Amino acid sequence: MLEFIPLWGIGDLASAWQILQIANRPNTGLAFDFWHYIRGGRDDALLRSIPGSKISYVQVTDAEGSLPTGRSLFDDCLFHRLPPGQGGLPIKQLLDILCEIGGIERLGPEVFSAKLDALSAEEIGQALREPYWQALANSGIG
Repeated sequence: MLEFIPLWGIGDLASAWQILQIANRPNTGLAFDFWHYIRGGRDDALLRSIPGSKISYVQVTDAEGSLPTGRSLFDDCLFHRLPPGQGGLPIKQLLDILCEIGGIERLGPEVFSAKLDALSAEEIGQALREPYWQALANSGIG
């Protein structure tokens, strides 16, 4: 499974998809993280062209719609993500596209946040449970 991360060498979906195509192996796939996709350069036409079977895992997260002035990608990625539906990322649109291509086999929340870091595991679960299930229900998955 290959995860593209805009902070490092494979920074966007296009680069990761190109690597998978060159590798041309049946056991390869992409980890699709909403934050990485938006911050790395959203390309819905490309996403729609990728077979859903090549999306190995979906990481649902939210954040401010655009990177705030003065905040680095690193800080935004690790300290300012939000539970699904509490930010400005197009959660429903992305889930709908992934459903269209058959790319929702495994998914879960991934929310790096300074606020959540201060909570216990149980409290984090409670804080994410409702927003996550609501995001899925809004897209017709849940």
